[in-house]
Amino acid sequence: MSSEYDHRLFVDFSSDSCVAIKNPAEFSARLRAAIARHHDELRAPRISAMYECPVIYIDPFLLAPPGTAAEVYFCKHFRFAYQTGFRFVLKAADNHRLDPFFLDVGSLEDIAEIVTVSTTSF
Repeated sequence: MSSEYDHRLFVDFSSDSCVAIKNPAEFSARLRAAIARHHDELRAPRISAMYECPVIYIDPFLLAPPGTAAEVYFCKHFRFAYQTGFRFVLKAADNHRLDPFFLDVGSLEDIAEIVTVSTTSF
């Protein structure tokens, strides 16, 4: 995710559209609720934690040890700092690989909109 709207990101990610979330706090709450429903239905895989944080842009040649283990999930090369990234990280309850799965966050119409751009404008 990105914290800012920038046309360059459409090129970077070979895309002509995105979802603009107008209420990030509500989106986060709905994602947490979807994880809780996922667990209530006893579906695997189980999630032990959800971390959310802006991306931390680092100079790989001046790498200092992360302050916390979770910081590793949010580090990215500083050449991408213009992307103003934001990440949601789901951590598996066990030490195995987290396979793909779906979470139902419900309708986002009240807090988000689809933005489409013309690829000819690039």
